Amino acid sequence: MDASLLTLLGLGPDEDAVYRLLVDRPDSEPAALAGPLSEHAVARALDALVDRGLASADRPDAGGAFRYRAASPVLALGPLLESRRAALHRVESLVGDLTERHRSAQAHASGAPVEVLSGPAAIR
Repeated sequence: MDASLLTLLGLGPDEDAVYRLLVDRPDSEPAALAGPLSEHAVARALDALVDRGLASADRPDAGGAFRYRAASPVLALGPLLESRRAALHRVESLVGDLTERHRSAQAHASGAPVEVLSGPAAIR
């Protein structure tokens, strides 16, 4: 699995790494998640995940450390995925519009009529 795929949904690399760890290790303290990342980087990533609704923080008792739990990937990442899908559909529409404008400009620039053929049958 590509370790950076969640960055395509807008997560930073540290947030991506920490969220994946939380999925596998629910109810973790920040120190337990620090491995390749510094404790400071983990703390920043956890704060960002909580702010975005991708994780929750709970203090089991008054003197205990916060424990973090990943939100359900379907519930937490689904809206981010849908937002990216919608953006890609808008880009796809723009590409179609630009293609038509390009064809039109090319036809006018050459001064001669041009027939545009599409598909294998028309080209044969």
